[in-house]
Amino acid sequence: MRWWSGNPAEARLGIEEAVARLFPPQSLAPAGGLAPAGLIGAELELLAFTAETYAVARLDGELGEWLRDIGTRDGWRSTGSDKGAPKYTLSGGGTITLEPGGQVEYSSPPFASPSLLIDDLQRVGSRLVSSAASHGVALMAVGIDPFNDIAQVPLQLTSERYARMDAYFASIGPSGARMMRQTAALQISIDPVHDADLTWSVLNRAAPMMTALFANSRTYAGADSGYASYRAHMWRGLDPGRTGIVGSGDGDSNSDAIAAYTRFATEAPFIGDTPPYVAFGAVPRSDADVEYHLSTLFPEIRPKGYYEVRCIDAIPIEFCAAPILFVAGLCADAIALRAADAVLDMPVHETPVHDMLACAAEQGMADDVLRARARALVTIAEEACVRAGDSFACAQQIEILRTWTARSLAA
Repeated sequence: MRWWSGNPAEARLGIEEAVARLFPPQSLAPAGGLAPAGLIGAELELLAFTAETYAVARLDGELGEWLRDIGTRDGWRSTGSDKGAPKYTLSGGGTITLEPGGQVEYSSPPFASPSLLIDDLQRVGSRLVSSAASHGVALMAVGIDPFNDIAQVPLQLTSERYARMDAYFASIGPSGARMMRQTAALQISIDPVHDADLTWSVLNRAAPMMTALFANSRTYAGADSGYASYRAHMWRGLDPGRTGIVGSGDGDSNSDAIAAYTRFATEAPFIGDTPPYVAFGAVPRSDADVEYHLSTLFPEIRPKGYYEVRCIDAIPIEFCAAPILFVAGLCADAIALRAADAVLDMPVHETPVHDMLACAAEQGMADDVLRARARALVTIAEEACVRAGDSFACAQQIEILRTWTARSLAA
């Protein structure tokens, strides 16, 4: 095991090596071909409540009983995760884990097309919801707990990782506890197919539009929060040193993206420390520290050997095709990427993309700029899905994207 000295330049060099491994290769596209060569997957998070009272379901009560029963009935294989949480592997290759507040997370296996991913999420998600209901557990795909205040939601996973995160975020404010225990998202992981650099730039700059278009967390603790996406608002108050948008400049090259992400990682406080928390690059660190630290960075778009899109509220399972096709369509081919890049380059105002995230959380599609850009990006994504053919997305799935967009624009 190597230890990096307290010299910031040496610490930066050490973490830059690790960051470089997080960024995918420049292109996976077959020569001259349109058909995607990459993979796509998703993590579907569901909030779990007792069906009678809508109190948070407990792992040491009905939630745990249901997981044991469905696991036995459906042949799940139980293992422990590296985060100190229960983990179950399903026959199809996906996994079920829990988040610190008892949220249920289904992580799909990677698929060769968004159409296959959508079918899998709908099948598994529907099975989870119906099975849980038979045990008195209501699973809900919504961005934040609409019923309970944070005081009513304990930290249900208390491994070292989550205890450290809980203590660290509590030193900043209340957003961290709410994020860990009360939020749910639909995270989409995608290989950049044609141009990794441009895909990274487009996804980062499109993050506010995705937050606004798929906002689904206005109600919190029984009241209107005043935000279209209260989940996204919680992320804005969580820790600006480890969240937000990284490397969103126009036409970032891969090396520029790596450099920007290295700065982001080096300057972020290290949760593994005890207070006072200091920047990762300020004191000696080990290789294990580097790996742990990178796993505690939560930008809207996160490199993991592919790109993980983290800016979308959990939405009803029957509409999951909409965000998946939006992301997949924008990345589907060079035509879509260039068109999206042009839309995102339009000089409509001087608001930095970071501030647009805050606007997206508060205003959602009520903001004129976000609405206009989201509408244009949906059209680009839809046209790309049609070009790619039925194996990429069938007509019924594309119609779900249209339906959600119309509903969002009318809200």
